[in-house]
Amino acid sequence: SADMGLFIGGTIHDVAQVVGAGYSVSTEAGDLATFVKLVRVAMLVPIVMAIAVIATLKTGREVVAYPLDPLYIFFFLVGFVGLFALNNVVEIPTIMTDGLSQLATGLLLLEVTALGVRTSLREVASIG
Repeated sequence: SADMGLFIGGTIHDVAQVVGAGYSVSTEAGDLATFVKLVRVAMLVPIVMAIAVIATLKTGREVVAYPLDPLYIFFFLVGFVGLFALNNVVEIPTIMTDGLSQLATGLLLLEVTALGVRTSLREVASIG
């Protein structure tokens, strides 16, 4: 059961799916799966920030030609952590969080659509 919780928490992408899958096995598996997934999520910021700093040091600051410049990622993560801290100190009105959640969903849909538009069906078909 513990092995299953570790496996579920380490492999499934969505937190809600991890919780559902873990607790469908057992309470112990659900607790461990949820813990593992939350540790994975918490480690994203320091790991990506370290990668951004290393990439910035290697490439230098003069390379700012594309939107995924490591320096931009660094500032995004600093803003993310700042908003996370603000949300835990100040109560943000529900109407604002609901609106921002809908905006995030819409932007994610737009991003996935943009990737689809750039996909060449001929190239996909040629791959098999």
